[in-house]
Amino acid sequence: DLLGEAVTLRLGRRGGRLRYGENPGQSAAFYVEDGGGDGIAILEQIHGKALSYNNILDLDGALLSLAPFAFAPDPAICIVKHTTPCGVAVRDSLAAAFERARLTDPVSAFGGVIAANREVDEETAVGIASMFVECVVAPGFTAGALEVLTAKKGIRLLALPGQGTGVGMADAHPSEPVGAEWWMSADEGLRSGARFLARAGGHAAARSFRSVYGGALFQSLPDPPFFAVEDSGWRIVTSRQPTEAEQADLSFAWAAVAGVKSNAILLAKDLATVGIGAGQMSRVDSSKLAVRKAGEAALAADPEGCVLASDAFFPFRDGVDAAAEAGARAIIQPGGSIRDEEVIGAADEHGIAMVFTGRRLFRH
Repeated sequence: DLLGEAVTLRLGRRGGRLRYGENPGQSAAFYVEDGGGDGIAILEQIHGKALSYNNILDLDGALLSLAPFAFAPDPAICIVKHTTPCGVAVRDSLAAAFERARLTDPVSAFGGVIAANREVDEETAVGIASMFVECVVAPGFTAGALEVLTAKKGIRLLALPGQGTGVGMADAHPSEPVGAEWWMSADEGLRSGARFLARAGGHAAARSFRSVYGGALFQSLPDPPFFAVEDSGWRIVTSRQPTEAEQADLSFAWAAVAGVKSNAILLAKDLATVGIGAGQMSRVDSSKLAVRKAGEAALAADPEGCVLASDAFFPFRDGVDAAAEAGARAIIQPGGSIRDEEVIGAADEHGIAMVFTGRRLFRH
């Protein structure tokens, strides 16, 4: 029973003590659950100095944020700072995905953690090496990429054991929710990325837990909102229907917003983030922050024609008005507010298409 009357955990320390905890003056160590073979525990550090407490937290956030892109047909990159994405992109090459993700918020990307769903090649490595990065985690690295990145002493590189060859992962075939036919037809790069994120990204896990003062909270884990896969139960609730391009961006934005700390608002266009509003106490403030970030990143992409994803329902129409101000043409959100009709009416006023998913994506 995942949530029985009593829970027994056996944790073994991984390595020695960490240099310090979240802040200097705090002692810390990394423990791995006995019998557990998921998450960061399955990864091999192949370069760099020892991981810090904050490195481990950010790596966990990066992998969880990239997990919805496990079955993405193209390379995807997520850049994380303080456990929250500051740039996500899908492109036809990993190098292009990295550059586009970085341009979402280049200031925040400085000193961040990068997660990739494909083996890092030399071209991508050159882009990564051009900025200060704490960690890079991926299914593997090519020899050329390693030559570039290992020249930087401060960077930490993590990959699957065996450099992305899937050693010890042969039994990890995450055919759900895409089906066995998809799995058999996918190329090895895609399968490697899917295996990598199924285990390291946490969506193969059954439960999660976190400490609170005097105890711990346990919960079951839902599947991530997989990009290009999840749309069952979605409803278009406005007069205007999203275009085909907007539908693709809505799927991307819904996958990407899952990694953003609540209240979370994310603007996206052409399968890349253009503005992210994270961790605000009111949803409209997250909307305004995302709009401001989109304005700052306008050199990367004109936000006009973007889509907006919200991790929870809009309690008032003000978030929709802010989206319209940013040039959003479509919105995806769970729905379920007592003011849904008011919010839908606001979208209709602005000529915005709106999709209800029926699923909330809080992340605290």
